[in-house]
Amino acid sequence: MIKYMSADILSRADELCSAFDYSEAEKICREYLEEYPEDAAVWTKLGAVLRNTEDLTGACGAFERAFEIEPENPGYAESLGDALALLHSFEEAQALFEKAAEADERPENDRLYPKLRRADMLFFRGKTADAADALEKLAKECPNAPDVYRRLYVVYEADGKAEGKAAAADALEKEIALRKTRAEETNGAAEYLLLGAAYLEKKAYKEAEAAAGTSLSAEDSPDAYLLLGTACAKEGKLSEAKEAFSKGTACEPKNLAFLLETADTLTELGLYDEAVSVYTKALELRNVRADTWASLAYALLMLGKKEEAKAFFEMAKASAAVRELKWADKLHKSDKTRALDEAFGRQ
Repeated sequence: MIKYMSADILSRADELCSAFDYSEAEKICREYLEEYPEDAAVWTKLGAVLRNTEDLTGACGAFERAFEIEPENPGYAESLGDALALLHSFEEAQALFEKAAEADERPENDRLYPKLRRADMLFFRGKTADAADALEKLAKECPNAPDVYRRLYVVYEADGKAEGKAAAADALEKEIALRKTRAEETNGAAEYLLLGAAYLEKKAYKEAEAAAGTSLSAEDSPDAYLLLGTACAKEGKLSEAKEAFSKGTACEPKNLAFLLETADTLTELGLYDEAVSVYTKALELRNVRADTWASLAYALLMLGKKEEAKAFFEMAKASAAVRELKWADKLHKSDKTRALDEAFGRQ
């Protein structure tokens, strides 16, 4: 076997991931780790590769190994926390983000991320008041951080009361103002993309469409097409929306994570035929985890294809039983799974 230095492996894995050749990226990482099993950086890279293929069980295992090797590295704590959060293990993830946030020697931007994620976990655990308190504290510490106001908007919106709705609207306006300033100062595609997403949340669909267009004029990206398609669909411009979604999936046809995000968005918009088509493309790339099987089943159910929907729902339940981590061995309940339960009976 050819011997690689860690830097060589990391660089080569990045190149392979850019080409969506995750199988080869996984292979070279595993070969290297057989000889150098204490290299935390390569374990983390392997975790990222596996996460991109929707193998969250494997990703968590790799991130956990890196964290075990270097438990004081805040980046490794964050990576494991993010992976655990995807599998709804919010309490364990929160503890990791709290540990990462203690690394005060890092730059300010790096210190903010684990604090934001800690607030996310509190919110996901139903501790809305605690999440709001944490975010309000962060808003005082970092008054020009739009990500803080985005989360405050979500938390306040969940309150449901008139006071919460008013506070949510104020937080969203603050986020938009900050993102607009950043976008105009940098003229960057990524900043306009984030601005467009904020406009979308405000239901300012024309502004979201314009921001997506500005982002695309700077850089042709699938995420900008996804934003453009969503904004157009919300405006009732379905032909333009479908064209944008098609261009987005054509940009990176081997990008599994993006295909699944697009399919989920199409489902939310009620474009079930298109959602089934994109889910099918994703399945041609790689087998997926239980929640995705359930999403495909739901789209089929909405199209009236009950037999096909039932078959995929059974696959989702079987996958949840044997492939997910032990603390996530059931389907994550949602409106989709509740509709499927009602259609086919709870078990």
